[in-house]
Amino acid sequence: MSKKRNGKKMYSQKVSEVLKLKFLLLGVLFGLSVGLLAVVIVTSMNKSRVVHDSKNYHPATYAVAERFMCGCPDCDMELRNCDCNHSEGGVYELYYISERLQEGLSEEEAVTAVNEKFGRIKIKYQHMVNTSKLTREIPK
Repeated sequence: MSKKRNGKKMYSQKVSEVLKLKFLLLGVLFGLSVGLLAVVIVTSMNKSRVVHDSKNYHPATYAVAERFMCGCPDCDMELRNCDCNHSEGGVYELYYISERLQEGLSEEEAVTAVNEKFGRIKIKYQHMVNTSKLTREIPK
């Protein structure tokens, strides 16, 4: 009988040790996952700061932006003065303009590209592009 008890006791100790190792492994994996997620979030935040940094814009960015209203549905600002962070808003549009110019597009080509993507070209510049997108004049 004593051998059976010792056998059951040893078996339960081994099961207990295996469970402890499994929980330890799960804890380590969870910690690594949380750490990796934190790194991804911080990295993506740092990338978005670069996008928002107007010092990195192409020199002609604001000359192109002058011809547009912000594409954000929440504001009626001129694009060159807008700093909204809406997904279709000023910061993203300015970055888009800068990227097109850095790719080698002329100002006129960039105007056409921005108008095709976002619309909202000012009425006085509509003659520069063939547009069918909604436009609004600057409120006075």
